[in-house]
Amino acid sequence: MVSRLRACISFAGLGLLALAACAMPRPTQVPMRTVDHPLGAGARADTAVILLPGHGDKPEQFTRQGFVAALREAGVAADVIVADAHSGYYFKGIAAERLWADVVEPAKKAGYARIWLVGISMGGFGALWTASMHPEAITGIVLFAPFAGRPRVLRPIAEVGVKAWQPRPEKGTWDYELWRWLKTAGEPGSSVPPIWLAYGDDDGGTSVDLLRQITPPEHVFTRPGDHDWDVWAPLWRTMLPVIPWAGAPASSP
Repeated sequence: MVSRLRACISFAGLGLLALAACAMPRPTQVPMRTVDHPLGAGARADTAVILLPGHGDKPEQFTRQGFVAALREAGVAADVIVADAHSGYYFKGIAAERLWADVVEPAKKAGYARIWLVGISMGGFGALWTASMHPEAITGIVLFAPFAGRPRVLRPIAEVGVKAWQPRPEKGTWDYELWRWLKTAGEPGSSVPPIWLAYGDDDGGTSVDLLRQITPPEHVFTRPGDHDWDVWAPLWRTMLPVIPWAGAPASSP
C-alpha cells in the first residue's frame, strides 16, 4: 500500500494530481457528497471539523479508523463533516472549487463560528488549496503527511529555504502561488491560518520539510512509521487535546 501510494503521489507531481494512472478516478458529483456526524440531536455546535480523505479512501474510512470516536472521547464540541473529496475532483482540477461551494461555504452560511480543515495526504493538499482561496473562512488546518506541490516547484524553494526564497513578481502555477501564500505564514497581516502538521518518521519528503519551516515546533507531531493509518490514527489522538478547536490564536513559526 505504501509503495503504491507513494508512486501515485510521485506521478501526481507531473500533473494536477493526475492519479488516474494508478486507478481510474471515481466519477465526480455536484454537490460533493458528505457524511455528517453532528455533536448531538437538535443542536448545532459552534465549530465544524471538515475531514478530507487521502487517495483511494472513502469518507467512511475516518469512522473505521476511529477519527470521529476519538474526537468525541476528547470532548471536542464540534460537528464533523466528512467530504467525499476523492481523486476524481483533483484530476479535474475542481477539488478546491467543490470543497468551497459544497462543503465550506454552506458550513459558513449555517453559522459555524469556527471551521477547521483536516486533510490526510492528498486531502492535506485539498485543505491547503481551499484555505489559500478562502482564508477568511478557515480557523485552522490540520495536515497528515500532505502533498503540497510538484518537485519542480518545491525543489528551488527547498534549496534556499522558505524564508530565503523570493517569489518572482509574475503569477506562477497553482503550486507556485500556493507557496507564495504559505511563505507569509507567521508574518504580520498574513492570511495563512494556523497549521498543525503530523507524519511518520519514515514518511518525510519535500512537502513535509517545507511545511515544517512555516509551522511552529509545538504544532508538529511525529511518531515511528510510514504513510499509513497506523501512524495517523494514533497521532490524531495525541493532537486532539492540544489543538485549540474553540479558537486558534495566531502563532509564529
